[in-house]
Amino acid sequence: GFVGVDIFFVISGYLITNLLVIELEENGSVNYREFYVRRIRRIIPALFFTLLIVSVAAILLFSPQRLMEYGASLLYSVLSVSNIHFFFGSGYFDSSAEVKPLLHTWSLGVEEQFYIIWPVMLAFFAATTIRYATAFIIVGVVSFVLVELFIKAAPSAVFYLMPFRMFEFAIGALLVCADTSKLKSRSLANTLFFIGLGLISFSILSFDKNTQFPGLNALLPCLGAALCIYSADKAPTLGALLTNRVCVFIGLISYSLYLVHWPLVVFFRYVTEYRELSLFDASCLLLVSLCLATWMYYFIERPFRRKSTGNFKTVRLATIFSVFLICIGASMWANSGWQWRPWAPNAYTVNEITNGKEKRFSVRQKICARKGWDHCDDPIAGEINALIMGDSHSVDALNAMYQVFPNHDFSMSQLGGCPPHESLDTLFSASHPNLAKCLKLNQNRYNQQYLKAFDYLVVNVLFNRYRVEHLDEYLTFLRSVGVQRVVVLGNYYILKEEMSEIVNRHGMEGFDEGLHAARTPVRDPVLKRMVEAKGYFYLSVKDAFCDVDQCRFFNDSGVPFTYDKNHLSYEFASQIAVDRHEELSAYLFNEAEYKPNANIENSPPLKVSDWGPKSTKAGINPNPLPDGDLGIWFKVKKGHNLSEARVYFDDQPALRTVVEEEHITARIPKTHVFSVGVKSITIREDASGDVLFAGIFEITE
Repeated sequence: GFVGVDIFFVISGYLITNLLVIELEENGSVNYREFYVRRIRRIIPALFFTLLIVSVAAILLFSPQRLMEYGASLLYSVLSVSNIHFFFGSGYFDSSAEVKPLLHTWSLGVEEQFYIIWPVMLAFFAATTIRYATAFIIVGVVSFVLVELFIKAAPSAVFYLMPFRMFEFAIGALLVCADTSKLKSRSLANTLFFIGLGLISFSILSFDKNTQFPGLNALLPCLGAALCIYSADKAPTLGALLTNRVCVFIGLISYSLYLVHWPLVVFFRYVTEYRELSLFDASCLLLVSLCLATWMYYFIERPFRRKSTGNFKTVRLATIFSVFLICIGASMWANSGWQWRPWAPNAYTVNEITNGKEKRFSVRQKICARKGWDHCDDPIAGEINALIMGDSHSVDALNAMYQVFPNHDFSMSQLGGCPPHESLDTLFSASHPNLAKCLKLNQNRYNQQYLKAFDYLVVNVLFNRYRVEHLDEYLTFLRSVGVQRVVVLGNYYILKEEMSEIVNRHGMEGFDEGLHAARTPVRDPVLKRMVEAKGYFYLSVKDAFCDVDQCRFFNDSGVPFTYDKNHLSYEFASQIAVDRHEELSAYLFNEAEYKPNANIENSPPLKVSDWGPKSTKAGINPNPLPDGDLGIWFKVKKGHNLSEARVYFDDQPALRTVVEEEHITARIPKTHVFSVGVKSITIREDASGDVLFAGIFEITE
């Protein structure tokens, strides 16, 4: 993903610049034909061989949907622009990355685009009075400034596109101008080399998908690589670490190793239904990768690097194979993933999947066409105005509510991966693709005047990184500013693999088997208690499609509940509220007739200003009492007129509850903090059983 790629860009910038500068100084010009033929010899044979073998595996293993997506990536990889293709697709660390065997070629696309422009730029610099060092600094600074300007607004562009990576090549290029003869002290050289290795090691060990990258963080591995390159010749002690036979051999096969490692991981996880890699699995994949890379180095890379193959023959073979692979990729892409393959699973065709996904947005498109696209989310005076709020799942809420209230006017506050949260930049990583837009969107969600323009709100989000406690905080805010009517939808099932892939592999009859290994259940009762404790309406998706024994995953026409991993199909979403139409109407328009929870409606007021602890890790007691049990405390306002109450932890009564004028404390058995999950915390009046407060306690691994 990163760090290794950035080091590679620095090394490449150094090597390529060194070759070109020597040629310019000796000949006064760059022989472009010879330069590009050398690059073809170095890159194309192993790359095209890998693409050919990976294509065969994809044809044998992939479903039509997957093969169509693969065909597009194959086409762009051959044309050296796969980084642009993946930029317009998902993020590098999205879950969809695990089904893209050629995702890693994005960095090769950046490298090849660098090869195209760099010789021309160096020739231009040589023809002027600009010193190389000055030119490289200018290029690097401009590129880095662009990174810092766009890294929050367009993180995917900064990650994938070549102009934003030029500063890393420029760091390597600057090393060509560095005079290593001035580095005479071996101890200083060893120190610099050690610092370089330290910077690289720190980056590898500490950076992950939540790290803002590239940008300032990328400078650590890049400068580390630069220090190692600069001091390697003068640091024989530490430099020997990289010049021993093992490291030299790994260096020789590194390009082939880079090419084969990711496709092996993707296909292994595909055939094992995306199970987590064990240490044994990873070791086997590493061993196979090393063996394949070694074979490719000796039988593919080395033969084509020899001058005996001839420049014309090399270019001709590269052209023929390019055309062949382009035709294969274009055919897969244009012909729906070769659905004609007799062995390809095809319970759902590519067109059925595409049409099913697009149908989710039919109601939204209908509303916007009627109101005008520029005024799609403006409330209409004199109408019953509803605001549908959430992430990409909010469209499901729109389809559900429109089915039972077609005469209402529905506006949306919606963005993929953007739930309501006051400090979303602390909840999600800086690499979130829509972070800047989401922060702006959430300003409206916390704007009291904006919210009052609507008669009621509907909230629907996917609970993953965004947890129930975060929604609890937002609903508390809504209640505090006087928002009276809010409908909250729950989640259904969250698959680890797309629905079509599970059905294609197991069939509809065997779908339960595939689902069992791929589902993540959501605790509906916890969410229901929390929402209704605020006096709001909880609309359970599971209640709509599940009975005591089983849940529905297909309707009577064979339409699945989702065409991807979790977004509901239109046919399912439109049925969520049908059976609760009367309850919803009573809640929204006639409060006297709606009694969702008599215990809450009739309970005496209890204002809880703060409480804790709210979370811990499994087995760790965050607030141990002298006897080892867990202590929970609540700050309450005076005048609650409460004589007796009891705290409940996940519906189990506390061992002891003490009610004071401004505090309530409870003793929870220490054994309760060992099981991972979201637990409910409630305060109930003993005499009536009324629920006075509801909160969430989360136990993580």
